[in-house]
This record gives sequence, C-alpha cells and structure tokens, in this order.
Amino acid sequence: MGFERRIPTVRELIAAPKGELWIGTGLLVDGSSVVDVLQADGSYLGTLRPGSPFPLAFLPDRWVVAEERDNLGIERLVIYAVVR
Repeated sequence: MGFERRIPTVRELIAAPKGELWIGTGLLVDGSSVVDVLQADGSYLGTLRPGSPFPLAFLPDRWVVAEERDNLGIERLVIYAVVR
C-alpha cells in the first residue's frame, strides 16, 4: 500500500448520524484538506476528491451541508449529494 512521507494531522472530525467518521486531514502540499470516511467499526469507506468541502451537518439520505467561499471571499452554505 505504500506510505506517506509525513504523518497527516487531523484538522476536522465529525460523526454522521449512522456512525461514520468523516476526517479532514492536511495531506496535500498546498495545505488543502483531504476528507477520509470510515465506517463506525473503523473500516475504510473512501476518500473524497481533493478540495472537497468538509461537511458541517448531515441531512437525511445522502445529503451533506458544507460551507464554501467564492473568489470574493463570500461564504455560503451548500448542499451536496454523496454518491458512493
């Protein structure tokens, strides 16, 4: 599987209603976060695309709420569907 040259730090952590853990780590050279998702038992579910926003809340079914900033620095809440 290989190894990372540096140990990732946990920047953000949230638990979904069904027990999955969403973990935001600072893995990329540019400092952007990568989000890994684990099942409640700790098994790996997957990684979101680099640059994906970290969820602030979860809605029923597959929907997550996140914050985004546009190129003017204006913040807004957005809703994303998570497709596995």
